[in-house]
Order: sequence, then C-alpha cells, then structure tokens
Amino acid sequence: MSLLRHSLLNFGGTTVPIVVALATIPAYLRYAGAETFGVLALVWTSLAYLSILDFGFGRAMAQKMSTVAEADVALRSRLLWTALLATTAIGTVVASAVWIALDQLLELALIASKGTADSIREIAGWLLVAIPCVVPLNVLQGALQARLRFAELAVVQVLSSLCTQLFPLAFAIAGMLDLGYLIPAALVGRLVSFSLLIYLCRRHVPIGGPPVFDVAILKGLAAYGGWMTVISVVSPLFVTVDRFIIAAIGGASAVALYTVPYEIGSRVMTIPGSVYGA
Repeated sequence: MSLLRHSLLNFGGTTVPIVVALATIPAYLRYAGAETFGVLALVWTSLAYLSILDFGFGRAMAQKMSTVAEADVALRSRLLWTALLATTAIGTVVASAVWIALDQLLELALIASKGTADSIREIAGWLLVAIPCVVPLNVLQGALQARLRFAELAVVQVLSSLCTQLFPLAFAIAGMLDLGYLIPAALVGRLVSFSLLIYLCRRHVPIGGPPVFDVAILKGLAAYGGWMTVISVVSPLFVTVDRFIIAAIGGASAVALYTVPYEIGSRVMTIPGSVYGA
C-alpha cells in the first residue's frame, strides 16, 4: 500500500470537482440567476448531509472489510450485503416518515406562504426519492477503500460531480429553469455514482449471489458505526447549517453570494482529508 499514491488519488478525486464547480458558477449566475443557483446550492448541500443516515456504516465497512482475509470471499460478500440492505432500509424508512410528516414540519417551521410551501414540497419530494440511493453510497465507498481501489473511487467521484454540476447547467442554458427539471438533473450524479460503485463492488469485493442479511455482522457494524454517527451528525451540521440560516434570513440569492467565497476558502481541508481517507 502506498500512502502517498492513495492520498494523491484522493486529492485528485476531490480537487477536480471543485475546479469544475467553481468554473461553472458564472454560467449558473448568467443563465439561471442567483436565486435559482442558491436553491441548487441548498440541494447539493442537502444531498451531502443525507449521507449521515448511513449511521456510520460506511466507515465501519472500511474498518471491518479491511480485517477480512483475502481468501474469504464469502465473508466479504456477506458483510457488504448486510450493510447495503440495512442502509437501504434505513433510508427508505426515513424518507417515508419525513414525507408523511412533511406538512406538519412545514407548519412547525412557520412556512405560511403557499408558494413557498409548494416549492419546499417539490424539493423535498425529489430529495426523499433519492435517499435510498444516497444512503448506501458510503457503504460502497468504504468497501472499495478497504480493497484499496482508490483510483476507481477517484474516477467515480469526478464523473459523479461532473454530472451533478453540468446536467442542471445544460437545462438552465436551454431555458428550462423549472425546479422540476433542475433538481432531478442534479440528482443524476448520485445515480451515476451508485451504479458505478455497485459495478466496482461486484468486481473487486466481490459481491454476488442472492442478498444475505447477517444479524451478527449487523451488530458489529452498528457497534463501530454508532460512535462514528455522532461525528457524522455534528460535524456536517456545523459546516452546512449556516447556508440554511442565510437562506431563511436573506433568501436563496444570498446563499449564492455566500457559497462562492466559502467554497474557495474551505477547500484547504482537502489536503488533510485526502491523507485521512488513505
């Protein structure tokens, strides 16, 4: 294992999407406007935060998978199947519960305007549909990290980010600025990521055969992942909550003005994060 090589791959997989995101901002502001871009920025932030619903299983998967003997293919497959089924079930239950309680949540948030409430419902609807695909992503990535497939992970990250950034922009340039077009376009990147990660896990873990759910494995993942959940919940909350506060005070257009300098300044953390991942 080369720590330097894997760190550089992580750095490249993180840096290229940042460059693309920054390069597309002027085009978004020109064709979509500050307010629409602000809404998309909130959608992208929400997608990143939804990953906490894996309850630490992604990091637990990387740790547990790395301890399995190279010859024990069956155990690796059973380990990944268990984590995938568990996180998919968690995502489905959470999405269903939020959708059922959405009107009550809007009332608690004092959303009185019908237009605003309808827009939030539309955004939330698309995000909730995406949850069952978004939540297992960390598990798939953790399995591939344990198998030292950092090059493939970097490629997937770049392709997913390109789709997430460029698909909505293509709709905006075409004049299709309705959120019903832009938000699904922004979600395509997660679908691409999920599909590619499944393919890579079938090759390199490998995962195969009928789905298997092992309660003993689940308990081990939950025991390790529980502590990681605390970090996963608190850390992204402090990093992302500011955008939602700004949106509540100044509207979506204010988020657009805030996002650009923040993203540039915060990316210095990419360097230690690349080494940490490896």
